[in-house]
Amino acid sequence: MTATTATDAVSPPVSYYFECTTNSSKSSGWQSSPVYTATGLTASTTYTFRCKARDNATTPNETGWSSSLSATTQSVQTQTTYEAEAAVLSGCVVSSVLSGYTGTGFADYLNPSNDYVEWTVNVGTSGQYELQFRYALSSGNRPLQIKVNGQVVVSSAVSSKSVS
Repeated sequence: MTATTATDAVSPPVSYYFECTTNSSKSSGWQSSPVYTATGLTASTTYTFRCKARDNATTPNETGWSSSLSATTQSVQTQTTYEAEAAVLSGCVVSSVLSGYTGTGFADYLNPSNDYVEWTVNVGTSGQYELQFRYALSSGNRPLQIKVNGQVVVSSAVSSKSVS
């Protein structure tokens, strides 16, 4: 946050106070800089701030409070990596004969159809989540389906690029 720079010809320098009206522990206290960065904020939380200034007199003269402004912090995005070799595999085997995989190997599909990799993923709250995955093709296409709770959500992914 940046306050409009205040001046006082009689008792410089000027001090600034950024008050967090929604969580007093995030207030700045009096400081010489018109710039304040609140730290240690909680994700998905709205914080409201206002600012005032004062001179350096023995009995300081203070401005009134500025208008309040609010902002909401972003939610925390966590990323979990699920390796194919730790999943339930049907019709495929864990292999490490090719390079470029993460973990201890990759799922090598043996059959042209009906092979699958199945992960059990538990989330804290229902909602939409992003899925990114990668797989390699030695040649041609390897069509696949993506299912969530038994429902097909992508019916024919054929690219080796990430799908969201």
